[in-house]
Amino acid sequence: NNFSIFYTSLYDDSCIKSWIEKTKTKVTKFEYDRLISLGIKGKAIELALEVPKKETSSKESVKYKEIDGGYEVVAIKSSLKVVKIKEGTKRINEDAIGRNDKLEKIVLPESLEEIPVELFSKGCPNLKTVTTYEYEDLEKVIKLPSHITTIYSDTFRGCGFTNLTIMEGIKELEEKSFDNCEHLESVLLPNSLEKINTPFICCDEFKEYKILDDNKNFVVEDGVLY
Repeated sequence: NNFSIFYTSLYDDSCIKSWIEKTKTKVTKFEYDRLISLGIKGKAIELALEVPKKETSSKESVKYKEIDGGYEVVAIKSSLKVVKIKEGTKRINEDAIGRNDKLEKIVLPESLEEIPVELFSKGCPNLKTVTTYEYEDLEKVIKLPSHITTIYSDTFRGCGFTNLTIMEGIKELEEKSFDNCEHLESVLLPNSLEKINTPFICCDEFKEYKILDDNKNFVVEDGVLY
């Protein structure tokens, strides 16, 4: 630790202040208190104080970190079947889930800014429902926060969807966005969908697309989308 040098040295406080200003070194609360106890004070010392971000755990065993204006999920316990991400969460670390054979459903807050591409694709073979609090009672659906309108490539790779409903709000499905979903048999597409580019590659059980009667963007005949 660089500050151990100062604790046992004859450097005066102006030297330490100058060193902090030049190196932009951050100090922990312990080091800060130690410097104050030695009579070393000043603006540079106060600005150098590093306050760690708080991490909290919810009752659902979801670990959060405080960030500007909200929270980031840093870890989710792998034994959970249902996960609810609390309101105010803006980000989910792409490694928060990892390989999770038990996860079946995740409920997302409207505050979430994006879904990392790698979040589920590391292995969630039993995930069947991704929804928001407004629709948390629904099963076998994908309902994302209203400002998320594209499902990107590999987002739901290898997930456990079977007969899936993609709810209103999604405008684009990128190529391979649901690749390798081995048990996926059918998908009901929303009227909001405007662009689709072979999202269901390597879905061996896939049989048919479905649309609502008032869909103005696509036609389905014998399960084939046009």
